[in-house]
Amino acid sequence: MQVTQTIQVSVAKFLVENGYCPADYRGVEDSDYEHQDELGILFDDPVMPKPNILLRFFMKDRRSFIGTINLSQWKLKVFGRHYLPRCMELAHKLEKSFDVEIKVILSSEDTSTENFEIEFGP
Repeated sequence: MQVTQTIQVSVAKFLVENGYCPADYRGVEDSDYEHQDELGILFDDPVMPKPNILLRFFMKDRRSFIGTINLSQWKLKVFGRHYLPRCMELAHKLEKSFDVEIKVILSSEDTSTENFEIEFGP
């Protein structure tokens, strides 16, 4: 018997192995990838400013939301020109690992940050 994984699970594992955290398309950390056509990419960038010491008691540090990858069209949207070289390298690794061609698109000049489910309401 052979066990296979969905492409979503395979790509999510690949992201984790390469130092990223999979998220949903809104930038919310997620572990249920099976039915998602688009995965978000979070990166804990040590260069990003952290909240001051008083705010750390009340809020969680947010990771950089550097892009999304559409798994049906193999498009990697990058959020922030600063992360373009990093995402180009990630796209190259994905192409080699999954034998696909990935189109990289700079979607915005500015980087976004991680979101939390509570911010979107019920």
